[in-house]
Amino acid sequence: MKKGDKQKLEGLQQAAVRFTEMLQTVLQDEQQFYRYVYSAKSAESPQEAVLHKADIKAIKEMASVLKEMTFVVRGLYGLEAAPDASDRTHREETEHGIVILG
Repeated sequence: MKKGDKQKLEGLQQAAVRFTEMLQTVLQDEQQFYRYVYSAKSAESPQEAVLHKADIKAIKEMASVLKEMTFVVRGLYGLEAAPDASDRTHREETEHGIVILG
């Protein structure tokens, strides 16, 4: 690896570490997925409400971000990619085959 490439990679690694730390901070907020911010027609500034129902869309988005960040960090550090759930299912189906009882 060239020296310039190594320096670029180090910068990306530091950015990945900072981004991961930021995600961990966000997830420490217990009400993170229960808080809704909305704009009321009569109010000039956005309003905030904490509800009992979790924001499933926000949870899915955070899960997607974590999955993507894991992929990026593994790539930056030259780690093997974790097997995808669909890959495991496919391997299990093909490794075990089908048994016909008759």
